[in-house]
Amino acid sequence: MGGKSKTTKGRARKNNDRVDLKPIGRGVGGSGGGSGNTGQGMMICPTAFEINLPEASNLPSGTALSLRQRGEEWVVIARGNEIAKLRKERANMLSRCLADGYRYSGVVRTRADRKYGEFQRSS
Repeated sequence: MGGKSKTTKGRARKNNDRVDLKPIGRGVGGSGGGSGNTGQGMMICPTAFEINLPEASNLPSGTALSLRQRGEEWVVIARGNEIAKLRKERANMLSRCLADGYRYSGVVRTRADRKYGEFQRSS
């Protein structure tokens, strides 16, 4: 494999990317017996993910980012201000992973005139 990236749905993944798979519907205080797997499949809670930040954001690299739920949406917060909104698919994943006990914190990164938020799982 060398240093090449794998491609998943058109997105390149680094060889050291790792995800955790957890049965959907198996939470604390869940009902029913057996293995706890509801047959709905597996949920992926990534150890890290990136989001694009708006071009207008003039935040320096290293600025702390956090995530906050606003209704059914998830927004990215920097220095107390809302700077971006997560896509619906990412927001749904985040809601399930947070309900499972995972937490994510992020920082601003810059690469080739592109600003993005890099979030790492911390639980």
